Amino acid sequence: MNPYTPSASRLFYGREEIFHDLLKDEEASQPVVFIGGRRCGKTRLLQRLDRYLRARYDPGIARDAAEPAAIWQLDPAAAWLSAIPDAIGPAPVSDLAPHWPFLVDFQGLALKSLRQALAHVAGSVADGDPPVPLPSAPVAAECDARTLEEWLKDVDLALAKERLGGIGLLLDQITDIFTEPWHHDLMSFLRRLFDHTLRSRVWIVVAGSYALDGYRNPTDGSPPLNVAKRHFLGDLNYRARRHMAVEPFVAAGRLPPADEVLRAVDRSAAGNVWLLTLMLEDLFEVEPTLHAVREAEEGLLDRQNDTFERWANALSANGWEIYSQVATHGFLAAEHIKTVPARATRNLLEYQSLVHRCNPVGDIELGPDLFRRWAAEMGKIQPPFPPRPEPKGEGGLLPPGYYRYDVALSFASPQRESARKLADQLRIQGGLRVFYDQELQHELWGADLGRSLPSVYDREAQITVLLISKEYLERHWPRIEAAAALSKALRDGWGAVLLVSVDGARLPEVPESIVVLDLSYGDRSVSDVALDLIARHRRFGAAA
Repeated sequence: MNPYTPSASRLFYGREEIFHDLLKDEEASQPVVFIGGRRCGKTRLLQRLDRYLRARYDPGIARDAAEPAAIWQLDPAAAWLSAIPDAIGPAPVSDLAPHWPFLVDFQGLALKSLRQALAHVAGSVADGDPPVPLPSAPVAAECDARTLEEWLKDVDLALAKERLGGIGLLLDQITDIFTEPWHHDLMSFLRRLFDHTLRSRVWIVVAGSYALDGYRNPTDGSPPLNVAKRHFLGDLNYRARRHMAVEPFVAAGRLPPADEVLRAVDRSAAGNVWLLTLMLEDLFEVEPTLHAVREAEEGLLDRQNDTFERWANALSANGWEIYSQVATHGFLAAEHIKTVPARATRNLLEYQSLVHRCNPVGDIELGPDLFRRWAAEMGKIQPPFPPRPEPKGEGGLLPPGYYRYDVALSFASPQRESARKLADQLRIQGGLRVFYDQELQHELWGADLGRSLPSVYDREAQITVLLISKEYLERHWPRIEAAAALSKALRDGWGAVLLVSVDGARLPEVPESIVVLDLSYGDRSVSDVALDLIARHRRFGAAA
């Protein structure tokens, strides 16, 4: 099965820190509000949380009183909107009673399914124990706001008596109901549920769009949840994008895409979870080449017109003006976004994942190239566009396919002096960025070398140079570095790896047909190797 297929995939990248923060919030019964753009991964995060909690709170496992005994997950887009409009009509309402019948008996959802889940939990605390008696759920005709809250209080008391824990509420796409006249009443009910009805024994997670940011009830000025923790789900960072584009290929026993392919994918999707997933889904079905990337781009431009229309419709004339500036130059400095409306527009563009914030100062860079192409085809912005500026990276990280170093040197300690001379000549005469571990101890301090070194020699350097010797073949770290370099050679070609034998030794894994520069004959030196590398970089470096 294709690991990137959205409907079946359980890939989870770039949200691990938020996920662990969520678990801490759950332990403290801290309500959470998630704010994110369309198809940014909110639902995937809630699904992962739901699976985790259901597995963690297995009915047969003893639990503390504070742990949820049941997870009640509501999806307004899937259930509420299909049931409510016919029931309440367009007239404003002041009480919750007309909104809740479907919660009791509509397609086994909400309160009905919640009670079934609680009964299952209560009856499975221990084998042979009689089921814990739970109060009967109110029938639809009697379900007003007070009846609903009283029933939930009774359920809470029954759970507390048996030390079965509280209730978890995961509410997805909550802002899909913001066009309904009763949505303020629903938000007030959630506040009462947390503040008064179940107090600290209910954990609420609400996810929705930008409308949640700054939401206030017009009646009393209350926010969606009291003392709620707010998360903004932005685009994936560079590290997550790289892992997502590489690890599933490796797990399937395939070579990951070449660096030039990763660069093309990263320009097209630029960290947007949805576009990145769909592009990688297409590439996984074929040989991942630049031609395959172009085919995937054309397919997405055809299939995702509705998504691009939604992003476009959210922008005002001022939004298009700022986006056009970013699209033209690939970058816009914070000094050009000084006014309050301009900053609000920048926030909206960032929320729609059309731009990225580069730094705390507020500079922004262009988001997905796919949307820029679509906007140009629709006549909303005017080409031509110059090439995008090379990314500067986030905290030392670079996007997939870009290089942190021009050359990385791998050697055994007896060849350290030769490596130092080579590094000095490459830097001084060629102006190259060189990874030479002796001079980068400050970067390696505290790092997991088993993970950081292979990444340098495989992905972070344009060319990897192996100074091979008998000692090199016998030592642990050089062999790890060599394995990473060979992976790079298989993926990007042998032009990305230079093999230099100091004493005539060869790596047994390298075919005899591959040229090795042998310095043991005395007709070539380390200086000659440096000059060859500088000449190659001046000829090919710009293209890479």
